[in-house]
Amino acid sequence: MGITNCFSNFTGFLVPLATSILVGESKNPKDWANLFYLTAIINIIGGSVFCLLSNSEVQPWDPEYVYDRKKENELNGNDNETVEANKVDNVS
Repeated sequence: MGITNCFSNFTGFLVPLATSILVGESKNPKDWANLFYLTAIINIIGGSVFCLLSNSEVQPWDPEYVYDRKKENELNGNDNETVEANKVDNVS
């Protein structure tokens, strides 16, 4: 959580810096368009990486996953040791 907070605060001083570099004191809309294009490119790259690398599978560290596995094993008549073994097997 600290790393996420660091990166989100990092952008707080990068955006004004990029704006002053790309736009400066100019009132020309073309200069502002370049800044918006840069923002769009960053968002498209970030969204594309997220779409390519993410999945919708419930992760083993999620409390709901552990609860669902225990409930499933209780319904099937398996004991708690089997639940723990299944958790370890599914992590890798």
